Amino acid sequence: MTRLLLVLTFLLAACASADSTDVSQTWVVEIRGMQFHPQRLNIRPGDEVTFVNHDFVAHTATAATVSGSIAWSSRELKQSESQTLKFDTDRDAAYYCKLHPNMKASIVMD
Repeated sequence: MTRLLLVLTFLLAACASADSTDVSQTWVVEIRGMQFHPQRLNIRPGDEVTFVNHDFVAHTATAATVSGSIAWSSRELKQSESQTLKFDTDRDAAYYCKLHPNMKASIVMD
């Protein structure tokens, strides 16, 4: 009986730790005070990021490619609106607000 409990305990521990790093997460970037918070976010491929606008004015979260085309972008988010984007790529991204280009932040892939 003791041996069975020991085996079951070992199996449960192994199952709990298996693939725990493969689970995607949802992160939140708050837009307030004309800034993205946090300004640098470390995520993994497959994670999602929810952008939430707390400012009175509309904002976007937009990343451009090296050639200048849009890599990804949220829609224009009015106050209290949010949008969740999924990041399947393993590339880092510097992003900004199309309406206020001085607002900048980055997403770094771990």
